[in-house]
Amino acid sequence: MSNWEAGEFQAGDESQILRLFQSAFGFGRPLAHWKWEFLDSPAGRGITYLARAGNRVVGQYAIVPVEMVVRGETILGAQSVDTMTAVHFRHQGIFESLARLTFERCRKLGVDLVYGFPNQNSYHGLVSKLGFESVASVREFRIRLDWKRLIADRRPESVVRSLATEYIQLLRTSGSPVKGLETVQSFTGEHDELWRRVSKTVGLGVAKTSAYLSWRYLKRPDSTYRILQIRDSDRVEGVAVWKCEPERASLVDMITDSDLAERQLLRAIVKEAKKAGCQFLRGWVLDRGLNQKSLFESFPIAAEPTVLVSKSPTGALATRNIRSAGDWRVHWGDSDGI
Repeated sequence: MSNWEAGEFQAGDESQILRLFQSAFGFGRPLAHWKWEFLDSPAGRGITYLARAGNRVVGQYAIVPVEMVVRGETILGAQSVDTMTAVHFRHQGIFESLARLTFERCRKLGVDLVYGFPNQNSYHGLVSKLGFESVASVREFRIRLDWKRLIADRRPESVVRSLATEYIQLLRTSGSPVKGLETVQSFTGEHDELWRRVSKTVGLGVAKTSAYLSWRYLKRPDSTYRILQIRDSDRVEGVAVWKCEPERASLVDMITDSDLAERQLLRAIVKEAKKAGCQFLRGWVLDRGLNQKSLFESFPIAAEPTVLVSKSPTGALATRNIRSAGDWRVHWGDSDGI
């Protein structure tokens, strides 16, 4: 048993946290990213508890506050992020101890809902030991954009039929030019007005105000996002955030006033991504069950699912209300992984 002590984050711990992150996840993050995520959220600074062994940080449990909507009511929520423990300190109760301290702090601050997308290492502990509810699997859909290299391939008949179905879906998505389409560089009061309309139909989800959208997509220091919106007359009907990377594009977020605006924005992103030379457009879709299909579920699912989990630290929200997959509205940008 190694010696370690639990305590709340103190200024100056940042470098040790980033060192642990590099060791735990196999890639690094710059200090600017840490400051953006944990110090600059419009809903308040992150809550972080650490395990220390001497002058080393060997474990972390952290949440980032965000405003959320629960059936029309705005509450203080948070996303659980960057749970990690140094290799030689695992299986010593660090994860559970730090999480319980974090949730006690949440209760005092009035954080009514915490959600997250844990990896396999964290999922079991969150659900079996810490009272998180497993809401639903979140899967990655994929739209193929580059068909040139497939034309010459010889494929088994079943695969050809599958590809043909996929191609027809793409043609339906491509369609005619989108009217009222605009590229924008900022989020304004118009997007707050859009969110006020949309939020009335959101059972559970992050509040997509202009302050949140600006922080999440415009102020993040190590990512570049593109923003498209559809305007009808004097108001914005929908806005989408997407990301263009070598050979692939990602649909990161979408706030729309109607199914038509959703389809139009998807069509516009497909066209932009094809022009940029991307082979695929990918995004997240929440598995809501047989009776609640979304537009994105009509496309092929390309990856093993992660899982959305949730917990009410204050007990203000009943379990049945936070585990209903049909109520949640989730996009990839609701995680911190893209």
